[in-house]
This record gives sequence, structure tokens and C-alpha cells, in this order.
Amino acid sequence: MESHLEWVKRIARAQTEKCGLIGLSRLLMEKLERIVFVTDEQGNVQCWHVPQNQSGSPQEKVLLPSLVVGSNEMTKGFITFGGMKYFFYCWPIANQKKEGYLWVLTDNNNLLSEEIESIEFLCSAMLVEIMKRQEQIELKQYLRDESLLNLLFNNSVYPETIGQMWGWNLATAHIVVIMEGKMKVRGHSFSDVRPTAENFLLAKYPGVVTGMIGKCLIALFPYQRKTREKDGQISGNWKKTPLKAYAELQGILSDVELWAGVGNVYFDPPLLYRSYQEAKVALEMGKLLGGEEKLAFFEELGASRLFYNQREQDLRDFFNETLGSVFRYDQQHDSNLLLTLWYYFISGGDIQTVVKKLYIHANTLRYRLRKVEELTGCSLDAQEVRFNVYAALKVGIILGIIMEREN
Repeated sequence: MESHLEWVKRIARAQTEKCGLIGLSRLLMEKLERIVFVTDEQGNVQCWHVPQNQSGSPQEKVLLPSLVVGSNEMTKGFITFGGMKYFFYCWPIANQKKEGYLWVLTDNNNLLSEEIESIEFLCSAMLVEIMKRQEQIELKQYLRDESLLNLLFNNSVYPETIGQMWGWNLATAHIVVIMEGKMKVRGHSFSDVRPTAENFLLAKYPGVVTGMIGKCLIALFPYQRKTREKDGQISGNWKKTPLKAYAELQGILSDVELWAGVGNVYFDPPLLYRSYQEAKVALEMGKLLGGEEKLAFFEELGASRLFYNQREQDLRDFFNETLGSVFRYDQQHDSNLLLTLWYYFISGGDIQTVVKKLYIHANTLRYRLRKVEELTGCSLDAQEVRFNVYAALKVGIILGIIMEREN
């Protein structure tokens, strides 16, 4: 039987030769003459080795048993692959947190104590390989993110070179989408789900460019100009791609509350910067304005985008000058004049829509509107007044004033 020292030397040689996880797990398979495989912490198979004298279909993903997930020590039990039942040994590959699992499949519970000791030593070597690979991935991500940042800010003299380096086709127009996520599970960040999101987008949308800038995931979807579109014109069909991708991602990332902003499409590559800035505005305004839809298009923001980058005090002053008297009345009398006014405007002045929304009588609505006119000293029939009031209502939404009254 191979001595412990000889086994350690074999592992060291494998690491020196940069065999990685694949080489180390193959080494263990040859030593034990049993099926050996490695998964990440989510059960995705990284490598799978079967001895020549055995059968066993490689798997792409393993449904992790609860006893494996809930333990920080070696676990064992039964598992079924391809209709065949195996007895498994499973070791967590962990440092401060689990990075993956090392599995050994047997016909029965027959691993010797010396074999278990050898496997446990190998786990340490595998942890080193996993950490090295993660460092390489993080470095590649950093360089790719920096390249994307330089591209979107026109910092590169030769953007074509950036495209060639990463396999990006920058000769076509792109739809710029910025996504930001709030994790529903404490202790996690949006960057934790980056690999899942990027892998999905890259597999589902050929040619998409992805990266992270700050806390936001950026996706550039290629757009081919339709033959019927003239220069400077673009049909509304381009919105289908970001709408579909957002809905799919939100379905996959069930632990994330996802917001997204989309810029306009420009066919001149240097204008990616403009589209990126528009997408940022759409994202922030979408979050501020709230609503059920968490995907905002810049071109659909209308006059609301004019409020972006305005000083909060200036916005608050404008709101107080226009609707401050109504707001104070609501506070003093626990009424809902502002909310009523908001629904009145967004429904286009349709009384039946408003009364159904607020569960009030039409006469009650008319009374509230007259009260607003009394408090402001202005007629809601005047076009200039209606413009200012609607703008002030939008500001109230941005500042959270009207939402507070709604709640």
C-alpha cells in the first residue's frame, strides 16, 4: 500500500504540473479505483472520473442531499444516478465557507480509514486549486469590467481592439441595460449572483456583452437595424429583447428584487456612452417613481427625466410652492387630497377610473378637486396650472411624499 508520504508527493507533483481539480480528482480515482467527482457549492459538476472497469454516467448537476448541505464534516449515504443506486462519501471543500464538494461513490460502505485520511488531505489541495481558479476568474472579470467601463466612457482610442480582445462585435448597435438587485437574503450581495446571471445571458442571447460597473450588472444586447428602418429611425420592437431578458432573469434570480434601466439605441458606437447615461437615469428614476414595473425605458420617462440630477432642496422648494398647502392640509386633517390628485392626473382626468381606484363616490372626487383649487388658489382647468401640478406630483413621488401618504 502506498505510504502517506508517497501520496503527499504525488499530490505535490500534480499541483506543480498545474493539473488543477481535474488532475487531482483523477489522481484520487486511480488510487481508490472508484467513481470520483467534484461539484461546486450549488451542485454543478466540475469534473467526473470513472475507472475503466466500472460504469457510471457523468452528470452535469447533482441535487445536493440535505444532510450534505447541512454538515461541515464528511457525510455518507445513498444517492441515485441514471437509475443506479450508489453509496456516497462526501467531503466539503471549505475555508471560511463551502467552495465545493468532493464525492466518492462506492458499491457499499467500504472505505478504509487510511483511504479516508488520504481523501481528507487531498481536500486541502483541492481548496488551494479552487481558490487559485477563483482568483483567475476574478482577475479576468476585473479586466473585462475595466474594458467595458472604458468602452462606455469612450476612454479607448481603439474600441475595436477591446472588442477583438473579448470577442465583442462592436460593429453593430447595442441596447444598453443596467440592472441593480436587492438581495432578499441577508448577508448576500448582488455580485454573488453575477455568475448565474451572466452565464444565462451569454447562453440565451448570442453576442451579448456583460460586465459589472460598481454594484450594477451591465448588459449590451446586439441590435440589427431592420431594413425598413431609415437612418435615425428605429421601430419599437427593439424593446422586446430587454423586456424578455429582464423577465427571465427575475424568474431565475428568485432571491433578488431586480430593477433595470434601458437607454435608447444608437447606431454610432461612440454614442454607447450616451445610451449608458440614459440607462442610468432610467434605472434611478424607475426606483424613485416606484410602481409595479421595475424595468424603465429612458424614452418613456417623459418630463420626469428633467428632474434627474436636480438638487433635492430645489425639488422640495418647487413642490412646496405648488402643492405645499395641499400637503399640509392632508397632514392636519388626515385626508388624501394629494393621492386623489395623483390618480386623477394619471388616469387622464377620467372620473370613473379614479372613483373605482379609490373606492369613493364621484361627488367626493369633485369635492376634493374643488378643495385643491381652494387651497392652491388656482383652477385645474388652466393648462399652465395643470402642467405645474403634475410636475409637482412627480416630484412628490420622487421625494417619497405622496408614497408616504399612500401607505
